Amino acid sequence: MDNAAQHQETHSLLQDYNAITTLTPEIDARFDQLARERIRARPLRYYLTLPLLRLADMWLRPRVETMNLHLRWWQYAQHPAETRLALFYGALNLAYLVAAFLGVLRWPRMVGAMGALIVLRSLLLATLEAPEPRYTLECFPLVIVLAACYFTTWLVPGGGLIWKTSAPSGVL
Repeated sequence: MDNAAQHQETHSLLQDYNAITTLTPEIDARFDQLARERIRARPLRYYLTLPLLRLADMWLRPRVETMNLHLRWWQYAQHPAETRLALFYGALNLAYLVAAFLGVLRWPRMVGAMGALIVLRSLLLATLEAPEPRYTLECFPLVIVLAACYFTTWLVPGGGLIWKTSAPSGVL
């Protein structure tokens, strides 16, 4: 955790910024100094924990941007119905990811390029300081295909995928 002095300095910096709503070189230098102190004190948090949390946020954030919801939908006391709806969509994202992972386990020969693309894209996004949740949308078609691999093997008797590459003899 940050110490009390860092909390106070952050609060003071935010008050100074909010008073003028302009990021002056002086305020920017103070923020930079505070950031350097925090990184020096806890490098693992800055270089590993924060990128992983940003990545989790991008993958699990509810896709509700186009819906008619309040900007602060996560404040349950003010918007209970909207919070429940957004949490449902977040849980749906998690369900897709779990099903895709199970699909990888059930049908590993399908993983190759699709899994590599998802993993490499996620690693790239983890290196960005200001990524947006929409950056993961390119991977969702692959996630859906991998999830379908899981559900198909789950629903087909015998638990395997059956591909017919040619018509049976005598058909045509």
